[in-house]
Amino acid sequence: MGSLSFTLLPGCCVLCSAWTHRELDLCIACEQDLPWITEACCYCALPLSDSRDICSRCMQQAPDYSAALCPFEYRFPVDVMIQRFKESNHLASGRVLATLLAKQLCETLTQLCQDKTMIVPVPLHPSTQRRRGFNQSLVIAREISRSFATPIVESCLWRTKQTIDQKSLNLVDRRKNLAGVFTATKDVHRQRILLVDDVITTTATITEISQTLLAAGAEDVVVLALARTPSHYA
Repeated sequence: MGSLSFTLLPGCCVLCSAWTHRELDLCIACEQDLPWITEACCYCALPLSDSRDICSRCMQQAPDYSAALCPFEYRFPVDVMIQRFKESNHLASGRVLATLLAKQLCETLTQLCQDKTMIVPVPLHPSTQRRRGFNQSLVIAREISRSFATPIVESCLWRTKQTIDQKSLNLVDRRKNLAGVFTATKDVHRQRILLVDDVITTTATITEISQTLLAAGAEDVVVLALARTPSHYA
């Protein structure tokens, strides 16, 4: 019945509008052309162009989180898909990328999603979420939760302050901008946290949240994101 349903309702590719004839709303050709990350820093997922396992920044100081896992570089067409997802309510693009994240990282996530593991989406400030209508990180988290039968716990992490837009700030200013913004509850005590975000740029947000979660008693933080910015943007 499944294959018949894709014949009758073949699906439409979110990039080229071709019929996909499969469950994913992305045709095979467009999927193959996505900017997949093949070599990356084992800590922060920064794409690397050589055989190193660790980028220079993480070599100098390992991050508070155990690892960051991302399937894509944040460049065309993934950047456009994420922008549509976040700013134009194009949830189909977000779900496509989240499905591919779960598929690409299936073996690793199967090992991570054991007892005492919870999925925590990066929270938006309530005013931002009201304006946007949804939290993009929660949409991604739901796909991971569905695929690996791991609970999402939104209530353990809160964004208590509204901050200025991070886009115009450098790494140092981003960290200052985010200081004290997040609050975690004791629900995270002795838990492994799969922290879900859409894009990792400078690691300022995930660093601040990881420190907050670990201070609240979390055992471990692993970051999952759709995309990682290349080094000339980070």
